[in-house]
Amino acid sequence: NSSVWCSVWYFQRLFCGCRTFSSIDDLTMKQRKIIYQAHKGIITVFYSALAVWTLISVPLLIEKAPRMDTLWLIMLTFVLSFTWYWSLGLIYGIEMSEDDGTIILKSFRGRVSYEFGEIRKIEAPPSRIEIGFLSFRFAKHSHYTFYNYSESLRKILTTLRSRNPGIQFVKFSPKYFRESYS
Repeated sequence: NSSVWCSVWYFQRLFCGCRTFSSIDDLTMKQRKIIYQAHKGIITVFYSALAVWTLISVPLLIEKAPRMDTLWLIMLTFVLSFTWYWSLGLIYGIEMSEDDGTIILKSFRGRVSYEFGEIRKIEAPPSRIEIGFLSFRFAKHSHYTFYNYSESLRKILTTLRSRNPGIQFVKFSPKYFRESYS
């Protein structure tokens, strides 16, 4: 039956985006996990816009390169390269294990694991906007996450708030942390 549960888990994760998989994880790993996955439409629109911007910029840069100063060419190439590097580091998924107090942030550059206590501040878009980026701030760096409201993300943030009272939540509506968000 575990292969059936794994198939259900994979189907839910692939097609439904955001879910809490407590019952499935209880059967396999005995840990309670909450998984947030940013909406695929948001990710697709963002990276498509970035690709279009690159496809327009690179030919213009190549066309003007012979007439440009070397310093300008290096600077524009750096901006283009760094934009892609930073964008591939945007977090699209969060996996939180309530039992051991860890949170895993997933991006196209890889996965990073943190303890609940390492997070100093979480900043949201303005209160009424339910799409954009969340900023997870740590002592020496920060991670930006694709944000769209979902029940699993609300559960993750509520759990972080209760387990680590030192976290500052900036620009969140007070009703965000109520039991039923409407």
